[in-house]
Amino acid sequence: MSYKMVEYSGRPVQKLSTGKISWPGMKQVFRRLDAVGNLASDVIGLRTDNIAGAEPLLKKVMDRGKTLRPANLEASRSTLLEEFKRLPEPVKAIRNPARYPVEFSPALQKLRAEVESNVANKN
Repeated sequence: MSYKMVEYSGRPVQKLSTGKISWPGMKQVFRRLDAVGNLASDVIGLRTDNIAGAEPLLKKVMDRGKTLRPANLEASRSTLLEEFKRLPEPVKAIRNPARYPVEFSPALQKLRAEVESNVANKN
């Protein structure tokens, strides 16, 4: 598990240290499928984004220190195996695998540019 602050007091923030630049704002990962239901690409966007033709993947599992749904290792394992089967074969190659396409939503890119601009204007 890792933790990166993305918002403070309702204001998006980002880390700007060399080699550690982060993306501001609360995010969601959206998955696109191809015509036969295999994994086609993912989009990292803002939690408020609505990506046409894509399914949001992240689900809330804790709230204020309380577990909302119990962990189920068998269900997690089953989901992993099913998703892995749906990856394109070139991505699963052991030698020189293809990169799985991941992009950032326009809204997230815009927010990052705004936060960086605000930081630059303060300096």
